[in-house]
Amino acid sequence: MVSLSPHLHRPSPSVSFKTRIISFNPSKQTTFAGFLLIHDTSQIFKPAGVLLLIDAVYSKPLSTMQVELVRVDDAFHFQASGSSEAKVSIDAAEAIGGKNAGVRPMELLLMGLGGCSAIDVILILKKQRLQIEDVKVSVSGERVKIEGTEMSPFRKINVHFDIKGNVSEEKAERAIKLSMEKYCSATAQFAQSAEITHSVSIEGLSPQEIQADSLAE
Repeated sequence: MVSLSPHLHRPSPSVSFKTRIISFNPSKQTTFAGFLLIHDTSQIFKPAGVLLLIDAVYSKPLSTMQVELVRVDDAFHFQASGSSEAKVSIDAAEAIGGKNAGVRPMELLLMGLGGCSAIDVILILKKQRLQIEDVKVSVSGERVKIEGTEMSPFRKINVHFDIKGNVSEEKAERAIKLSMEKYCSATAQFAQSAEITHSVSIEGLSPQEIQADSLAE
């Protein structure tokens, strides 16, 4: 079975949704004021508007994250590193002089989103003491070029989970929704500019696999 579910994204003018009123004056510190049900969203995103409506309440910064990119060759190959010693290779396409020695920067964004949500889902299912044999994640992104620029950001993203284990579709779906709507910071990063959906496929365990896992514990 495969299910599909939409997540937070910039609304279209015809959609009704519940949002939080955060600030009546962008120059002042944001404060939570309450909820408002909006029916005509075309009035929300005004260039000169002073009413700021967003779908999350932001608190003080928890920490500052930093990464470093070191150039490897005389073209576009970089090695990136963060808080661990692991290295990630980044490179450009051969069409512009790259050597395919690493992932593309935009691919890395999708990898980050998939990895962030996958970690959440596994943690949630493990807390329920459910047997998980394997998890595979496929992330696809549809890009749209912005007129007058060379920018092509993602406008639609789908995160597909293939889960093998003694897990019901209902529990897997709930775990994914919790990740997408409550825990995954990468989803929040994309949600204001892209429509994010997810889908899931479940492969159950055979009685022999369930018994083997139980004995292993």
